[in-house]
Amino acid sequence: MKHSAYLSSMLLLMLSLVPCTLCQNITGSGVSDGDAHRLYYISLSSLSLSLLRDNLTNNVGLTADDVTAAMTALGNFKLLDDSAISQYNATVSASASNYTALTALQTQQAVITSDTQTFLRKTLSAVGYAALESTITAEKVNMSISPGTAAHSMASMASPMSGPPGCTGMNPQYSTTKTQTMSILSWSPFHATATFTWTLSGTTQTSGDCGSVTHTGTVNVAVGGHYFSQQLSGNPTTYFLIPASVTLDTNETNSCLVTHPGCEDDSNDGVYCSFIGHNIFQEGGTLYEEAAFTLTQYTGVKGLCQNGQCPYYVRNWCTAATTPPDNDFTGRTIGDAVQFDYWRTVALCTSPNDRQPWFCFKAAALGTNESQPLYACTYNP
Repeated sequence: MKHSAYLSSMLLLMLSLVPCTLCQNITGSGVSDGDAHRLYYISLSSLSLSLLRDNLTNNVGLTADDVTAAMTALGNFKLLDDSAISQYNATVSASASNYTALTALQTQQAVITSDTQTFLRKTLSAVGYAALESTITAEKVNMSISPGTAAHSMASMASPMSGPPGCTGMNPQYSTTKTQTMSILSWSPFHATATFTWTLSGTTQTSGDCGSVTHTGTVNVAVGGHYFSQQLSGNPTTYFLIPASVTLDTNETNSCLVTHPGCEDDSNDGVYCSFIGHNIFQEGGTLYEEAAFTLTQYTGVKGLCQNGQCPYYVRNWCTAATTPPDNDFTGRTIGDAVQFDYWRTVALCTSPNDRQPWFCFKAAALGTNESQPLYACTYNP
């Protein structure tokens, strides 16, 4: 008997080993829970309906009923958020301060986000809502808010920055987030598709007349030989919401993600200022992506069950040559409604140098009670 489940576990990071040029992407940046929810809702609601369904099913682990409820909530979120941004962009002017208008927009966005979270809590099952919240918590490591890693030594510039005569107090307020999803079509043989999405959102606070300045936001996604770019220009007060994504088909997922060193990910986003002559915000860099397989064995220890799900403590069940695996389950649990002796797991993992440490996202698991020999787990130290 086999059964699919989704992991509910603490994601382990070796933070001290991550190069500083990518620290923002790998380790997170102190993004608040409210901002994390909004950025995640933005990223998901920017996907096509089919990709959104795949993400909620295969990455979050929602049931069909919960997927339908979540898609309704996210669709409503997008309508309200897009409307708020459109109203802001239609009324704000580059010839005067936008601080008051931006504060009003941010307050409105916070209410929309909070209402969406409340709606999801009421309409999803307890298990589904907990899975969604767990996913958002894990995804926070991919979120950052300007000027944390702004390009060209933003920290050395005056903040707020100065523009041309009459244009003062330019204060960038940009956010970026990345989501990645693997949709499993079959386990044996393994067939899956994978989608990578970057989303840039935000604006620049200004004072005075900044009408002569143009800001251009660009999002580039380049994974596994696929490239897609989105760009939007406007005055500094324009609120950008720019998503871009690529999807690897079944053959590409297997040939790229399941092999080593895996897919090279050169995705990035940035905001270019015409007056300064370079980017005032920039995120991204070269990362490596892989699908990491780990076979786990139940240790016999079970945690406290809630809402029909129990945390089962597992150990790696890998050959000596592949221990510890890239996705290491030492001290971790698998959340499932059914107890099994073994779970086969697969997760999308990211590394700055195609070697350890690998940061692995929420994984999918297939449970079985059939005796399993030690498995050659994914191991790229």
